[in-house]
Amino acid sequence: MLDIDYIPFRNLPLESIRQTYTYGQLVRQDKTVKNLTRDGVIQYLEKRLNILPWISMSLVFVQSTDAYMSSPCSHQSWETLVSSTCDTETAVFYSKSKLDTHRPFPHIPTDWKRVLSNFYPSPITLDGINFSTAEHAFHGMKILLASSGPTDRALQILLLDPSPVYAKKCGGRAVYGRQGLLLDHVRWNELRETIQQRIITARLQSDPVFGRILQWSASRPLIHYERGTRARPPFWGAFLSKETGEYVGRNVLGTMLMQARALLHE
Repeated sequence: MLDIDYIPFRNLPLESIRQTYTYGQLVRQDKTVKNLTRDGVIQYLEKRLNILPWISMSLVFVQSTDAYMSSPCSHQSWETLVSSTCDTETAVFYSKSKLDTHRPFPHIPTDWKRVLSNFYPSPITLDGINFSTAEHAFHGMKILLASSGPTDRALQILLLDPSPVYAKKCGGRAVYGRQGLLLDHVRWNELRETIQQRIITARLQSDPVFGRILQWSASRPLIHYERGTRARPPFWGAFLSKETGEYVGRNVLGTMLMQARALLHE
């Protein structure tokens, strides 16, 4: 995506304008924008940017347009304005979340929802051990703190492959059985939320983009998508019920991320 924060609309070709977040948001509200010529698009954009409420539009706009410079918002800093334009729509995230093709603003990646997942390739260090992802750290701690058997060997096997899918399999019953590991379920149920909180803290220390996304998400409810049923609701996430239109599940991971976000804003 094009970094547009210091480029006036009037200096851009039409195709570049169509890649901007501002253009995408306006098209969502008024489909006729797609049919305008380049001059028509520029005139439309500058008019809309000059007269519409900034926050409710949730726009990332170009600072150097005449419309911006003459607006009542021009005295505010770019960072302050941009960070305040995140809407309050629920953000449902998981490892394969759709990309946000109209980038929220230049410092937030299009895959920001994926970044919130434990599967994202974000290396962390926990108890002196380097893990490729949060998912590796989660199952590594399960091996070390709540399992019995050849735990050292099992940990080395976990660390062999950087894939989070591989890490999840290493923490499953089938692999535990093949490796001769026994999981103390009671012990793990007591520890798992504390471990996940430590993983989030470690990620915030090592991954600045992760922290930036949490801060930018502001007041958005964060829901970790996880399959389940009403009879067996998910623990770490939730899913949207077609019958009730409500989310079913405890959404523990989403809740923890929102709690960590609140601390960042203190």
